[in-house]
Amino acid sequence: MTKLHARARGRSRPGFTLVELLVVIAIIAVLLAILLPSLRSARRQGKRVVCLSNLRQLGQFSLFYNADYNDRMPRSLHSATASNARAWGYTFYQYAAKEPWTPQTPQDSWEHVVLSNYRCPFDRRGPLPSPFPFLPPSLPWSYGYNVYFELRPSETPDGSEWRIASRAPRPAATIVFGEIGDKADTVMPDHVMAHFWTRFDADVEVARERHKPDSAYAFLDAHAENLAFEKTYKKLEDQEPKEINHWHPGWAR
Repeated sequence: MTKLHARARGRSRPGFTLVELLVVIAIIAVLLAILLPSLRSARRQGKRVVCLSNLRQLGQFSLFYNADYNDRMPRSLHSATASNARAWGYTFYQYAAKEPWTPQTPQDSWEHVVLSNYRCPFDRRGPLPSPFPFLPPSLPWSYGYNVYFELRPSETPDGSEWRIASRAPRPAATIVFGEIGDKADTVMPDHVMAHFWTRFDADVEVARERHKPDSAYAFLDAHAENLAFEKTYKKLEDQEPKEINHWHPGWAR
């Protein structure tokens, strides 16, 4: 008799009806619709923070380089080979990995430094050919060095030279790194030819809206900001000065 009662109780146990199940699913769908935009926004903000932190780190690495090399600024691929020097990405490896980079540096160690220091989370580009034939393809660096710091006087719009860091009169207003654009797909880009914008009215190679609607910049004093590109460079009509220009160390205000 006891077993029969137990089976009877088991058969009478209440469960979800189809209508109740559909109501639960509908409630979950509504909650997801409410929460997903917030989650996407939080994820985007997290990526912005990571990128800004990367650029702040590059600004600090530049200060370390100044201290190690008699107040001189680093080089990019624009002039490194001609100057018998290493481009900033390879030179800064020693500050990120606590040991100098060499052609024998393990690829996984190199990729770790690139991913942790030289890549914006919004940058979706895949591996690009290395500028050196003895190195394998690598993820492109998201950041470009301001080429004004390695130009000769004959290359700048006003005949100035900014190889010495302390010559820049307003470090907090002078950009040293910006986010490089996505157009270059055959050679690893690592610098921004900002002087061409003034001298030749050339196209801007900065990723202006990588973070939608702005992108990040590192300044000579090692702080970093998210800014609209027009806040860093803009042609002005019938005004003096003729440009807003935070890339030229002598014109930055």
